[in-house]
Amino acid sequence: MKYATALLLIASFSIAFAQAQAPANFWEPTNGLEGATVNALAVHQTGAVFAGTLEGVFRSDDDGDTWTLVGNGLPQVPVFSFAVNTAGDVFVGTSGAGLFRSLDDGQTWTEVNTGFDDHADVVALVINSEGDIFAGTHGMGLYHSIDNGQTWTDLDLDNRIPPYPTDELPFILTDVAVNTEGDVFLWVPGGPFRSEDKGETWTAIGSQEGGYIHTLAINTDGDVFAGDCGQGLFRSSDRGQTWVRTNEGLPGEPLDSDLNIIDLALDVGGKMFASIATVGGRCLEAQGGGVYRSEDNGETWHAVNTGLTNLSVRSLAVGTDGRVFAGTEGDGVFRSAEVAAPVAIETLSSAVPQRFTLAQNYPNPFNPSTVFEFDVRQAGAVTLRIYTVLGEVVATVVDEPLSAGRYQTQWDATGLASGVYLYRLEARGFVATRALTVLR
Repeated sequence: MKYATALLLIASFSIAFAQAQAPANFWEPTNGLEGATVNALAVHQTGAVFAGTLEGVFRSDDDGDTWTLVGNGLPQVPVFSFAVNTAGDVFVGTSGAGLFRSLDDGQTWTEVNTGFDDHADVVALVINSEGDIFAGTHGMGLYHSIDNGQTWTDLDLDNRIPPYPTDELPFILTDVAVNTEGDVFLWVPGGPFRSEDKGETWTAIGSQEGGYIHTLAINTDGDVFAGDCGQGLFRSSDRGQTWVRTNEGLPGEPLDSDLNIIDLALDVGGKMFASIATVGGRCLEAQGGGVYRSEDNGETWHAVNTGLTNLSVRSLAVGTDGRVFAGTEGDGVFRSAEVAAPVAIETLSSAVPQRFTLAQNYPNPFNPSTVFEFDVRQAGAVTLRIYTVLGEVVATVVDEPLSAGRYQTQWDATGLASGVYLYRLEARGFVATRALTVLR
């Protein structure tokens, strides 16, 4: 009888799931920055979020419920870039006023422009594992600091990078990136370069089809991603020697030359987010196309734009709790509505199973926690979500790429009312649904 009841619930859920309206919005607006253009976002170790606008820096300590202008010592000028070091010091790159540093979570700021051209537009800031800071400018080269920003050295790219055949302004930088080994990557109109000695010497590395890179990002595996103005996204898994185009699922692929990648953000679970612009120009001149997400290292992408009322997204960042923030042109900051609490996933076996499976949870019924086990036949994105019998999502237990193997994870149902719920596993086209019971 219990088995028949469970089957009836699952069948009813499947109908409700199939007939459900559009899913809940991925995005929701934050409060207090309405009308602002947000060119840069950064997340502090404390969870505070910093937003760089045309009028200075704002900080939120409550995931965007409120924003406060933090301008003590910082002029109200456009802010283009941020960096936060392991000590929690915050660095800001401005337009026309140089660089500023805060040692107290943004409460006060000090100008740190010794050796730096403070008329430069500082479009990129990055810090390596040793604490060295690199500041990339628009047309005035790359600077390096080894003393936490107190003094800066011009890395003299004009003489250290070979000339390239172009009439464009030399050394227009839009982003700089460093990997865990300390390699520094930059792109100029002549192509990509890598330095293994903190900018003293540079090596031309493998090229790709594009020519104007707007944003760079490096994941925990060392893969380098380059977002191009016109040709979309490229990835290198060999420190920039070779590049492959990874645009499947992005609008206009594979033939559209108007696919502009504006910004990239990566979370600790391996998911990537890309803001794009299409049609009507290059990069920031083009029409905004919103945000796309990849769960397989950039191989495929899908749009996550529900609730995002302004598709012109200038900046992206991922918070300490996994929440995603999007800075827009003229509409402030949006945040992802769902925050997935970190869940430990234990690998029970790395052997490749014969098929995908989803076991019955145990114990069941339970209060307050239960364990799920499942088999992954092929590597790829895996989701395990809890639903009401009407098809409403109440929790996301797993949402990340996994290798083939057998896995186990525990879920705490604290806060849920007693009753029957459904849990659903999706992976590489496989879908399985089972029932569970929460007791109070």
